[in-house]
Parts: sequence; structure tokens; C-alpha cells
Amino acid sequence: LMTPERLKQYRSLKAEIEELAEQIQMLESSDIVQGSDKEFPYIKHNFKVETAECDRTRELLRKELRLLKSEYHALNEFINNIADSETRRIFRNRYIEGLKWFQIASRLKVCGDGSTERKKHDRFLKVSRNSRKNML
Repeated sequence: LMTPERLKQYRSLKAEIEELAEQIQMLESSDIVQGSDKEFPYIKHNFKVETAECDRTRELLRKELRLLKSEYHALNEFINNIADSETRRIFRNRYIEGLKWFQIASRLKVCGDGSTERKKHDRFLKVSRNSRKNML
């Protein structure tokens, strides 16, 4: 069930996904140490050091990342599957771009304070909720 509260998470989810990916990358790079052969010519090599704690942390972060990506893709899919172009643009500008209602009205090249766009948004969510309920 898609709600405005769920849709509002879009931009934060995107940032959190980037942060988690960075944390995972840092964990993976911190597991690498340098060493050399025991005998001449002492060639340097990188060795990966595995610890159970790092593995658990990395696995928890990867699991969380998968969940966040799943929700992020669901939100994207919901917005991209809106058939009406103007409604889809309203949702993209509101949730993906983070614009205020009056900014959305301006971007759509209409006069007004954005209340018409907000009402169209609200009607669309209400209709999609009701049609989903009827399907169940």
C-alpha cells in the first residue's frame, strides 16, 4: 500500500543506500593488509584478513542494504508506473526532486499555488488505495 509517508522516504533511502554501500566498502578495504614473501626478492602482496566480527557486521550491512534497495525500487516502480503523464510528473517532482507544491505548479507551467497538483496527487493515492482494496 503506497502512502505519502512511504513516498517521502525516497530521498532519504537513496542517501542511506549510498552511505551503507560506502560503509561496506570501507569494511572490505580495512580487511586488506600488505606483506611480503619470506624469501628474496621479498615481493609485496596484499592479504585479506578475515575476522568473524567484521564478517557479521558486513553481512548485517549487506542485508540492510538489500532491504533498502528493495523499498527504493518499489517506490521508483510505483512512480514510473503511473499512466498519466502529468500525475507521474507531480509524483516525480514531489518525491524524487523534493519540490514544494508551488514549485511543482511552476515546473508544470501552470498558474497557482500548487493546491491543484496536491489535490490531483491526493486523489490518485486515494483511487489507487481503493482499487487495491477492491482487488483483495
